Amino acid sequence: MQKDFQLNESDIIFIQNLIEATRKGDKELSEFVNYHLFPKRSPLSLESINRNIKSLKKMDDTQQLIVKSRAKEFVELNNPANLNLLFAIFGVVISMYNLIKEANKTLGIILNIIAIGIIVVYMTRITVNNVRLRSTALFFYELISNLNYDMKSKD
Repeated sequence: MQKDFQLNESDIIFIQNLIEATRKGDKELSEFVNYHLFPKRSPLSLESINRNIKSLKKMDDTQQLIVKSRAKEFVELNNPANLNLLFAIFGVVISMYNLIKEANKTLGIILNIIAIGIIVVYMTRITVNNVRLRSTALFFYELISNLNYDMKSKD
């Protein structure tokens, strides 16, 4: 039974790679999670994914804290509710351009068209990226939060 709790070389490498992925951006973390842990998106066999999940259970306390914290941050950063502030900021920008429009009709119209075009492209890009990462973020957070970590001997 003690053997189940011991880390083998593949466990150590997987955990180190996960810790390294948590230090990178959301896109890189998402790619790691999708490839190694997310059965719906991974090209790996279910057996390999299960082995990776079992490796997660063998993380020490510090590693668990790092991964759990990053999983929580990953979810929070990809929360669509956070986009409301951006919409408000862009509303203020459009209002400023409307003030310029009143002062100079031609310049105002041109600036409005440019500003609205940039805003629409930017917001669409952010929203699509946010939605794409959201399901992976939720999956990863729930997986990490619900793992029953193996108790290691503290000898």
